Amino acid sequence: MAENVPESSNIPTTSNPPNPRVNRGRGGRFRQAPKQEGAVPVNDEPTTNPRGGRRGHRGNYRGRGGKNGAPNTDNQSRAAPPGFAFNPEAPTFHPQLPGFNPSVPPPPPPPNSQNPQRRQTQTQNQNPRRRGPANTNQNQNQPPKQQHQQPKIQKNGREQGNRKGQGARRREQKEEQLTEDEIKMLANKPLRERLIYQLENNKYECAICYTRITNRQGVWSCKTCYHIFHISTGCITDWAKSSRDKEGANTWRCPTCQTENDAMPYNYFCFCGRQRNPNFRVGETPHSCGDTCGRARKFGCPHPCTELCHPGPCVECQLYTTKPCVCGKTKKSVRCGKGEEVKCDSVCGKLLSCEHHTCEQICHSGPCNECTMIIEQNCFCARNPREMPCSPQNGEKYACGSECDGVFSCGVHSCTRKCHENKCGECETGVNRVRTCPCGRHTLTSLGVTRTKCTDKVPTCDSICDKWLSCGTPGKNHRCQRKCHEGPCPPCTLNTSVVCRCASSKGVMPCEEYLEIMKTSGEYLCTRRCRKKKSCGMHKCQEVCCIYEEHFCLQLCNKRLSCGIHTCENVCHAGQCRPCLQASFDEQFCHCGTTVRMPPIPCGARLPVCSQPCSRPHNCDHTVTHKCHGDQNCPPCTQLTDKICYGGHMVRKNIPCHIQSVSCGVVCQKPLRCGVHVCQRSCHGDSCEKEGEKCMKKCEVIRELCEHPCALPCHGDSPCEPSPCKAITSVTCECGRLQKDVACCEVEKMIQSRLEKEEERRKEEGQESEERKLKRSFSFSQLNCMKCDEECKKLERNRKVAEALGVETDEFGMSKIAPIISFPCYLKDMVRTNIEFVKSVEKVF
Repeated sequence: MAENVPESSNIPTTSNPPNPRVNRGRGGRFRQAPKQEGAVPVNDEPTTNPRGGRRGHRGNYRGRGGKNGAPNTDNQSRAAPPGFAFNPEAPTFHPQLPGFNPSVPPPPPPPNSQNPQRRQTQTQNQNPRRRGPANTNQNQNQPPKQQHQQPKIQKNGREQGNRKGQGARRREQKEEQLTEDEIKMLANKPLRERLIYQLENNKYECAICYTRITNRQGVWSCKTCYHIFHISTGCITDWAKSSRDKEGANTWRCPTCQTENDAMPYNYFCFCGRQRNPNFRVGETPHSCGDTCGRARKFGCPHPCTELCHPGPCVECQLYTTKPCVCGKTKKSVRCGKGEEVKCDSVCGKLLSCEHHTCEQICHSGPCNECTMIIEQNCFCARNPREMPCSPQNGEKYACGSECDGVFSCGVHSCTRKCHENKCGECETGVNRVRTCPCGRHTLTSLGVTRTKCTDKVPTCDSICDKWLSCGTPGKNHRCQRKCHEGPCPPCTLNTSVVCRCASSKGVMPCEEYLEIMKTSGEYLCTRRCRKKKSCGMHKCQEVCCIYEEHFCLQLCNKRLSCGIHTCENVCHAGQCRPCLQASFDEQFCHCGTTVRMPPIPCGARLPVCSQPCSRPHNCDHTVTHKCHGDQNCPPCTQLTDKICYGGHMVRKNIPCHIQSVSCGVVCQKPLRCGVHVCQRSCHGDSCEKEGEKCMKKCEVIRELCEHPCALPCHGDSPCEPSPCKAITSVTCECGRLQKDVACCEVEKMIQSRLEKEEERRKEEGQESEERKLKRSFSFSQLNCMKCDEECKKLERNRKVAEALGVETDEFGMSKIAPIISFPCYLKDMVRTNIEFVKSVEKVF
């Protein structure tokens, strides 16, 4: 039995059970009977299972066995007695070796063991419920006689004793982005090698869900742009269904290159398309079948790809082949995979499409260009030749459209046709062409007339013409009611019943008017406009005499799409426009170049968000406080600074930096262009006067006569022009009681008028005239040029009486102390009875 045990067999060297679920529950599947401390079965006799049945020499171990009952070396070995630790330097287990004692543990491993991490893991995973001492000091003097191989404790990259589900493996999978060194390393490599590197290192992202593509997920690869997408998570399948529904066809578009595909991506194939659901094998490219690619290369190369199944485009064919030049005159040996066109130095010489000239280009690909030779082409009448490019459509002659100047075969009548080929033929009134009367009912023979030449008159009969006219109801046209006549029938004098094409209007009109309408428009239309809405729901039909049942809107939508760049190219429709399907396959960088967004980039997408400070040039030297952004203008600087006002009057503090200048509110006081006045506006930033504006302020120069300002519009430094003074002045009478506001120019007139009246009064009284000057009033701002009235005289008399009696009065002659006057009773009775007498006495005295 010992001979069947290979040298690399694993020995139980750890105290932790092979699976944490071994002791789970009572009477579990792998529950074993308790063992004595240090007891290990060394013979091949089967032991007894506590639950009945027999056990093999490996116990109730879960796993597949090898051939002939040999244990599977890929599985984890059985648990060892407590206190045993794994030692990679221990001798190889062999029961026939002398001095082997299974109860004695192997010597401890050296300090620099090859796998210290495993020992730490196994020590941490010891079952705390296992009975027996934790550590046992045994004799470790057994010398190693053969190098012990490290047992295999992993399968498919994980430990057998700690099995995890697929979700846990995905969560623990590394999803690191490409480092800068990796990006530089992959920059100059072809697409195929970049894809293989990212797939093997789990760093390739699906362009739809932006998650990593793992080795065990189903994928679909585009044959045009070679992007890879998820199938197992439904990314590309859902995309294809949505794209097919939007397009309304049986095809769908690739998310990145917009290539149309017919087959839906339901099945997972390897990159070469031979194997369905390929299994991942270590050492091979993920999602490949491991066989030769065998796909057809580009440029029509007949040699299939000899590389292993791989993503991306196939490698160029390195074989050489003999290819003829594009004109077929020479041959040359070129590389098959380059796809280069072989050209010689000979002239093409092929016959052009005009079938008259040959191609004069040097050996070229594709069809020859159109003939560029200019030829002279004559018309049939040989009067209007023209120059035309040589082409098979342009024959030797053409019809110019002018009147033919030929003569019919009769030699009398001129041809009435346009420029035409062949001869003009017989005239319309020829002997062989006219055999009946104009109405066609009687032949010339029945009428007894024989015509010998075309100029002979065509005889008429006595019958009604009865030819069909164009007027009348369709199917029941009118007939000509005139007698048999030559030439066209005269206009019909009847009426025609008409119905418009939409059948909403009916009427009767003269046949002549009906024929005119038919010549211009071809049918009778009513004036009713259709008001139904079209299919878009926004526009109305507006068709005159509409006959359409379904009103489709054929206008272009032409609305701006969500990207803000392109416009909707569909016909006018209801609802929102579809999103813009344009995309860019160039990397999108932020303004500072630190942050990058990988393609595809949707149309109108904003720049990626960057966490670095803005690096654009700014107008100030303050510290930048905002981040890198995609807006056209940077946010304004809000640092508080000191700014001088517009007029330079003062320095304002705590003004934000982005505010260039500020007003202080003081009057400007800057001199104007007139040189006399100053600006009276508050402190401002613009010019005090507009361009071409004239100062309209009043002149402030004092007049010589009245001491009032000039008040004319500003005339600069030029002297003031004589003008009447319009300043308001207060004038009074001599006593000062009467007062009036008049214009200054009117005061002089009042003074002259008063002087003239006094002079006339003196002449009438016989007194000599004397010069009298007007004096100022008490306020020195009023002139006493008014004449006093009766009330003024009364006040003057009272003032004189008060001076005589010693009574204090004011300037108006009124007593400052109110007098106490008492009248006797008889006087009061006299006033009541004889009021008129009392008034006359007061007037006298």
